Amino acid sequence: MSPLAENRTVITRRLFRQGMLRLSRDNYGKAAAKAMLLFAGLWLGLLAYTLAFGGSLGQTLSYLILLGLIGLFLCVYLPRNNVQRRWKAHAAKYGDASERQTLFFPDRLTVTGEGIEKQIPYSEIAEIKESGRLLILICRDHSAVLLEKQGFSGADIHEIKALLHSANHKE
Repeated sequence: MSPLAENRTVITRRLFRQGMLRLSRDNYGKAAAKAMLLFAGLWLGLLAYTLAFGGSLGQTLSYLILLGLIGLFLCVYLPRNNVQRRWKAHAAKYGDASERQTLFFPDRLTVTGEGIEKQIPYSEIAEIKESGRLLILICRDHSAVLLEKQGFSGADIHEIKALLHSANHKE
């Protein structure tokens, strides 16, 4: 059976970073919102405690600065560090620029590359996300397929998204 469309993507460090940061943005965004609520409650509790027992407003502001630095660390440094660690593992396994070919068939897609050949039924695709240059398919097993938007042939990105959407809603 001939494919409906094809995508060729060269996964470089920059493309990998963009994809991973896009994937982690939602998760870290939710965690950051919860953490900020927790920090605000903690700061208000510290403010009440400090003022009730003769502390100064300067002391509570220093608590606020400390909590802000902890929040910055949790919301900015950790996601970027996680992406760097994942890139090192990816580059060690596949090299600094690994090429992937993704073929789209009526019922599945096939991803091939250096040491990879994986067939993924459309029913296994849980979510579709986009970033500047990428279409990201998130599978139910928490793996992700990065597709460069400019790498499609045989169909454009809108047709592919329509195919994925219709295939997932048939089942």
